[in-house]
Order: sequence, then C-alpha cells, then structure tokens
Amino acid sequence: MWRDVTRWSLLGVVLTELTVNAHAYFVTFISGPKAFGLLALGALFMRPASLVLSALPDIDQPLMTRRLAQGDIKGAWRVVNEFRTAAAAVLAGTILLAVALVNYYPDLS
Repeated sequence: MWRDVTRWSLLGVVLTELTVNAHAYFVTFISGPKAFGLLALGALFMRPASLVLSALPDIDQPLMTRRLAQGDIKGAWRVVNEFRTAAAAVLAGTILLAVALVNYYPDLS
C-alpha cells in the first residue's frame, strides 16, 4: 500500500514541478541561464527585505497590544514609528547594496 501511495505522491510532485516551472525550463533551454540572471539578482536582493518585513510584525504587535491595553497611545505610536524606521532602514540598505553592486559589476545589469 505505501509503495503505491509513494509512487503517486512522487509522480504528483514531479508533474507539479514540471507544470509550474515549465516556462522557466523552456526559456532556459532556448535562451540559456543568463535570461534569468537579472530576475534572480532582484529576488536575491529582495529576500532580506521580505524576511524582515514579515518578521517585524511578530515583534511589534505584542508590544503595541501591551501599550494599547495600558492606555499608552503615545507608546503605541512609538512602536509604529520604530516599525517604519526599521522597515525603511532595511529597504534603504537593500537598495544601497544593489546600487553598489551594480556600480561595481556593471555587466550584471
């Protein structure tokens, strides 16, 4: 029984992978891997920003909830401003890194 289930599961994973990424496979086959270089570079730069932006609310929401429960509206706004500052710093750092790398390696773009 498990062998049959495993075969169907493996077939499902392989066919899903082929279906979802078929366009990438075709473009790579026709144009070569350089066709996705710039997209991969952009995704690599945005990964730290997306990780931080998804993790910050896990830290800020409990702090803000505590401040609001205590009636500290100014403290809650301080948490909001800290969140915005941290998000802006990460995005600015990502942009500066991207600009520096593109200036240092101009043939990447």
